[in-house]
Amino acid sequence: MVTRVGLTREVGRSYGGQRLYDTGGIYRGKNVTSVGAISLNKVLAFEMIDGSMTGEKFKKFLSQKLSPLLWLVPCLLWIIYRLTK
Repeated sequence: MVTRVGLTREVGRSYGGQRLYDTGGIYRGKNVTSVGAISLNKVLAFEMIDGSMTGEKFKKFLSQKLSPLLWLVPCLLWIIYRLTK
């Protein structure tokens, strides 16, 4: 989800007696991206990132925030699967 922190004009403006050709202003503010992971019981990981989400930022989120929490469960499931086979 991206949240825009700045403000932008919603209606156009022109000088008195002039015709308006453009209806809106240019957005001048910064974007803040929020990314998170939830389970049925709780929020596993959450991070607010300045700017847009890129592949490198997403990999960083996965490796630093999410994978330490998720590593135990797949390992246990794999061990149980291999033992019951």
